Amino acid sequence: MAGAIFIISALTLLSRIVGFGREIILANYFGISEIRGAFTVAFKIPNLLRTLLTETAISAAFIPVFTELLSKGNDDEAFSVASTIINFFAILLTIVIAICCIFMPAVISICAPGFRSNEELFQHTVRLSFIIFPTIIFLAVSGVIIGMLNSFNHFTAPAAGPVLWNIVIISMIILFQNKIGIYSAAWGILIGTAAQFSVLLLPFKRLKIRYKPIIKLKDENVRRIFRLILPVSITLGIVNLNVFVDTIFASYLGPRSIAAIDSAFRIFHLPMAIFAIAIGTALFPMLSRFSVDDDEKFKKTLQSGIGQIFYLTIPCSIIFFIMSVPIVKLVFERGSFSESDTVFVADALTFFAVGLPFTSANTLLNRGFYSLKKNWAPAYVGIFNIALNAFLDWIFMKRWGHAGICLSTSMVSMFNFIALTTIMKKTTNINISAIAVSLFKISVASLPVGLLSFYIFSLFIDSSRGILFGPILLLSLIIPSSLYILITTFLKIDESEIT
Repeated sequence: MAGAIFIISALTLLSRIVGFGREIILANYFGISEIRGAFTVAFKIPNLLRTLLTETAISAAFIPVFTELLSKGNDDEAFSVASTIINFFAILLTIVIAICCIFMPAVISICAPGFRSNEELFQHTVRLSFIIFPTIIFLAVSGVIIGMLNSFNHFTAPAAGPVLWNIVIISMIILFQNKIGIYSAAWGILIGTAAQFSVLLLPFKRLKIRYKPIIKLKDENVRRIFRLILPVSITLGIVNLNVFVDTIFASYLGPRSIAAIDSAFRIFHLPMAIFAIAIGTALFPMLSRFSVDDDEKFKKTLQSGIGQIFYLTIPCSIIFFIMSVPIVKLVFERGSFSESDTVFVADALTFFAVGLPFTSANTLLNRGFYSLKKNWAPAYVGIFNIALNAFLDWIFMKRWGHAGICLSTSMVSMFNFIALTTIMKKTTNINISAIAVSLFKISVASLPVGLLSFYIFSLFIDSSRGILFGPILLLSLIIPSSLYILITTFLKIDESEIT
């Protein structure tokens, strides 16, 4: 497992570094302007459909069935099932995309009602959406392919694809932004998604993966996957519906608020992607196997994974909360991205940080339920989350503006974590007390990390007058983080051992 986590984490880190480069370039040319807000909304709409019908949803429902068939030696049946799912969703989503494109103005009106008062902004959002929407087809097929590759313990191509995706977008922006503006990023997303899909096909021959031009909807294993996909899609769709609830409220605050929340989320998502998603991706096939015939290993693997996610994300949460302004300044403040933009985005990051450990742990808990084929549990919790999120958005937005929307997201993540662990306790008898103790110990060990980071940064930045801002900030993060590793290792905190 350690090797798989290392590969995924390393490539994900590279992808996030290049992704930060993409965000830095976007911020440099477009700041958090109105047109950037239009681009953000245009990207979120197909992203919602992608999550509802494709990629993670298909992969999460597909892997347990596909892995089970392979473990029984039914390779031919496994590839027939995979081919059916690929072909079915390719056709279905072609139809969905066509319908959405026909009614695109209505779609934008629903997702960003605040944009209707600005006709030029509204039309830009519609045109950008037209360009980005076809990516859904590539991502639908990618979900099945990634599931197959992960089932064969091949994680390199799925983790490397996003690196290429980001590079293509960066190249398109640099080469064409002076001619077509923000549309260069939209075309970059479309071309980059096609390139990312191509990378996934490279290991097929070596792994002897076979594709068949068939659709067998009456196959019992195909039906099992469809039964599993529905609750997974609802669960993941609810997460993204919450994002759209946030977008609806933020649209009334203006496109600048939407762009600021999106920029803050890019930073917030970094540790989650590097650590939580990497751990979840590596553990999912194991959880699927253990769920069949080894309950004790399933519980230990799940609890260990949650503890490791806490160990890696709680320090990040505290640092983001305390150091939000200098972090945003280092990442984005240049070109069209002003000092006032930095403060605006940092406010959002501060409140996002509160929920980081819980949002991260929820990714693994969801996969735990998927591996048990109890996919409806996260869905039921998620349905309640929509109403809770809308209510908290309304309350917090009036007090803290766009930052209040981010706080609402964090509060909902906390509730989601508590609800899922409670249900998992009833399902598998996992040790909630051990998870709570882990959360407490790591939080206590992490607090000095944030305080020491702030002290070191304040001490040196005053004397340097900001000349060495970047190196000083990195130093103020590296030294406390190294101390955190030493302290937790010395105290023999179990979660410090990533195995």
